[in-house]
Amino acid sequence: MDKIIFSISLLLISLASFAQPSDKTPQQRAQEKTQRLTSELSLTADQSTKVQNIFLQQETQAAAIKSKYASSDDKSGMRAEMKPIHEQTDNSLKQVLTADQYTKYQAIKEQHKGEHGGHGQRNP
Repeated sequence: MDKIIFSISLLLISLASFAQPSDKTPQQRAQEKTQRLTSELSLTADQSTKVQNIFLQQETQAAAIKSKYASSDDKSGMRAEMKPIHEQTDNSLKQVLTADQYTKYQAIKEQHKGEHGGHGQRNP
């Protein structure tokens, strides 16, 4: 009897951990993206601060859209609303990064897109 209860408890814990979406806040996601780009593109402190603000704005807007579509099967509607946010992020980053850094950023973004099967447009 104890083995059955233990097995069921273990199964429920496993399922709960897989079913949870990312618990990260927009601030945490923006910080992670900024740290990654700071490392990969050798950003200055000033650039890093500006990039973090850009990503924070993007992640905050994206969270609102994801929340809006959370109970909907309309993923195309969500993608349509996300596209201008990604474009705005890219345009803002282009203003902050050097030409060489922006080229590297585009390559990183394409690589990331390829790793995820081209689903959605996510910034690194």
